[in-house]
Amino acid sequence: MRSLTLSANRCNDSSDDILPSNRLPKGAKAGILKAALRLFATKGFAGASMRDLSQAVGLQPASLYSHYKSKDIILGTLIDIGHSEHLAQMEQALADADDDYCSQLSAYVQANTRFHGDYALLATVINLELHALSDEFMAAALAARARSIQLVMEIITQGAKEGVFNIAHDPRLATSAVCAISLGISQWYNAEDGHNLDNIALANSDFALRLVGAA
Repeated sequence: MRSLTLSANRCNDSSDDILPSNRLPKGAKAGILKAALRLFATKGFAGASMRDLSQAVGLQPASLYSHYKSKDIILGTLIDIGHSEHLAQMEQALADADDDYCSQLSAYVQANTRFHGDYALLATVINLELHALSDEFMAAALAARARSIQLVMEIITQGAKEGVFNIAHDPRLATSAVCAISLGISQWYNAEDGHNLDNIALANSDFALRLVGAA
C-alpha cells in the first residue's frame, strides 16, 4: 500500500530528471540510483530487494553488486544526494533574496516547496526512510538536515526579536510548522493536473508569513 501515499504520476514517473544531474555519478551507477529511488519511494526501503532492483535495471545481481555492494549503500547515497541538494538550494535561495526577514522567509519556503515538487520521489525517500540509514550515513544526513532547519529558525527567531514577526509560541514550533507547509507537496503535486509549482510556492510563502504574524 506504500504507493498510495504518492500521486499516481509520481509512482509511475519515468522521467530522467528525478535526481539532480549535478550530483549523479557517471555511467551505470546513475541508472541504478534512479531505479532504486523509484522502488524505495513506492515500495519502501524494506519492501524493495536487490533482486527487484537488478530486474529494474536489467542487470544480473553480480553485476549490480559490482557497482553497489549493498542496498544500505544505495539508500545512503540517495539520502546524501537529497540532503546535500536541499541544503544547497535553501542556501542559494537565501543568498539571492533581499536581506529583510520577510523576504528571507518567503525565499526559503518557496525554495523548499520547489524542491519537494521537483524531486518528489527523492523528498519522499529522505523524509520517510531516514530511519533505515546505517550509522555510516546517519551522522552526515542529520547534520545537513539540522543545518537546513537552523537556517529558517534563525530567520524566525531574529524576526520575532526585532518585531517583524509576532509569534506567540516557541520559535522552534513556528519553525516546524513553516517547514511542514512544503512537505506534503511531494505526495500530491502533479503538474499534469494543471497545478503550477511557482504559484504553489508563492501561496505557501504567504501561508508561512501569516503563520509567523508578519507585520
